[in-house]
Amino acid sequence: MRQIHYRWFAVFAFGLAVMAGLTMPVFWGWDVAVDFNQPSLFLILILVAGVLLVVADVQMGWQAWRFQKERGFSSLWVAILGQSAWFILTLWMYLNPMHVTALKTVTLPITMFGIGLLMLTLSWTQRVENLAPVSNAMMQSARRLSWLSVIFAVYGLLFFGLTWDWQIGLAVATASMLVIDPRWPLIFASQARREAIDELTDSHVKIYNPAALDQIKDIKQAVVEKTGVLTSRQLTVYNVDSIDDNFSAQDVLAIMAGLEQEVGGLYAEALVTYSHNQGVYPVQAENVEVLPLVGLQGTIQDETYMLVSATNALQNNYVYHRQWLKDTIDLGNSVSVLVKGSHAIGAVAFGAPLIRSLIDVDDFFVDQKIITHIASSDTQGSLMRVQEAMRSLTDSQASLSPDRKQNKQREWAETQPTALITNQRIPVDMPADVVISFIDEEAKTDFVISKLVDVKVIWQAARRLNKIDHSTLTIWQFVLITLIVLAAGLEILLNVSNSVILMVPIVAVLVRSVVTFGLRLRIKLK
Repeated sequence: MRQIHYRWFAVFAFGLAVMAGLTMPVFWGWDVAVDFNQPSLFLILILVAGVLLVVADVQMGWQAWRFQKERGFSSLWVAILGQSAWFILTLWMYLNPMHVTALKTVTLPITMFGIGLLMLTLSWTQRVENLAPVSNAMMQSARRLSWLSVIFAVYGLLFFGLTWDWQIGLAVATASMLVIDPRWPLIFASQARREAIDELTDSHVKIYNPAALDQIKDIKQAVVEKTGVLTSRQLTVYNVDSIDDNFSAQDVLAIMAGLEQEVGGLYAEALVTYSHNQGVYPVQAENVEVLPLVGLQGTIQDETYMLVSATNALQNNYVYHRQWLKDTIDLGNSVSVLVKGSHAIGAVAFGAPLIRSLIDVDDFFVDQKIITHIASSDTQGSLMRVQEAMRSLTDSQASLSPDRKQNKQREWAETQPTALITNQRIPVDMPADVVISFIDEEAKTDFVISKLVDVKVIWQAARRLNKIDHSTLTIWQFVLITLIVLAAGLEILLNVSNSVILMVPIVAVLVRSVVTFGLRLRIKLK
């Protein structure tokens, strides 16, 4: 969004304050420092100050409207009302001054100096308010403080106006709207949130959507891929068998290894290594292409072969000894089938051990009361060890076609807030609230991890952000509400003269400037 050049407004405001301070009384009853003997100079300075304020109000109002449209909220409305009320009070005093000296500080030099300070505070908060993503709790806090400023301003206007004088009421109302910036808690918390997010990045977690960290607390279940997520990347080939009398086991192994070595990867490395250990050398394959979520196919000596998952083989009408394949699957291994035409001619049984951190991550899910689901295109037997190891696992589906697998994941994700933990390409319409992937896919992924245990780091960062939102914002709300109450009810809380009460607009801006400067120093030091 286009930024407002508050510094230029501040420069013009300070310039007008200096000129007005030289040619007009800074306080009522003071002599002027320089007398140009130009009666119209007073009107010119008032007119220039009014034009400056109108231009500022228009730009701030446009930005506030844009923020309101995009975020549903903008605290700039409070600053616009405050500075406009202050200028109106100043004009009112020149047109109809009170008979006492109560409003002796409400003059154009002091007003423009205060508006210049206000512009400087707005300039800084504009630059830093988006340091980190704003959570719903932070937005609610800023919205609440903005409304409180306006409510106490109305209270000050009515109370002091009805019981004392309307000019005094307007001065107190102005102070109530200028004494705080509702974005202070957001800025303070944003700094702490950015530090937490930076620590998460240092833990080798890539973050594409930091706002997803605020959704973690609502997650009730995790949909997890098995292969390559719950199992290690150290694949082992157990055996390769022929299921066609026209091919020997060595023939089958040579063809499988020949197809796999053309595409590479962990599975290819394991199969080629097993082939070499068996004294069998891969045959040369051509035109090899990957069949997503199915397997691959290629040409060897003008014959087309496919190496597909057992699930795919069972779902097609390939000719083979089905009971033999079923018995192999029931052993608990993953199985791929070599197909030529309509015949299945061989099978390979392989597997990978469960990752060492699985029990630790599973215990974490149990502690967080997160249930897990697994949908897999692999065989049911390959899930046996996972089912035995994971206490958080409540539902697992195996031997699914790619479409059925995605439909099952989608079905689970639609029931309640869900985190999808996957190393597969993510469908466009997947309704998961948080997507944690091993694949760097910015458009569809919230977090990219390299190992499953990184999930714990993400949850820990989310808990830290939630704590920051509630503890930090609670403290700041107390401080800021106290400042608002003091500005709106100064006469009730303190026994002071009315001449001091009518200094509250400039005192309010000075307080705002000091707090803003303190925040700026803290963030710079960090």
